[in-house]
Amino acid sequence: MNVTKVQTTPSFQGLNYKDNLPEIIKTTVKNSQALAKFGKKYNADVDYIYLQGSKKQSHPALIISNIVPKGMQKLIDKIKGVDGKGQFMYISTNGTREQDLHKKLISASNDYVLNEYRNAFKTK
Repeated sequence: MNVTKVQTTPSFQGLNYKDNLPEIIKTTVKNSQALAKFGKKYNADVDYIYLQGSKKQSHPALIISNIVPKGMQKLIDKIKGVDGKGQFMYISTNGTREQDLHKKLISASNDYVLNEYRNAFKTK
């Protein structure tokens, strides 16, 4: 019997991101407790953009898309009627630098991203 080994990047958080992200944003995704807790319940893609501000200043943001629940969370979301697939949410800051976004997500409470997700996709 021939066994084929597949080389893949481990994604312990359940959050996938591209290699071309700035280094500080990769560090943020890896080390943020809020993103780690979100990644334990959901698989999602993370990307990085700048949002245009009202005073001609742009703000860094993380876009979290293709959100798919894991395990029991899949059943809970199905009962609540929440479907994050094809949806997206963004996490931004009032700061204008990547370091501001990093600082916000590193110092955020563990439930911050989960609460943002629930607020973005709650059913009425």
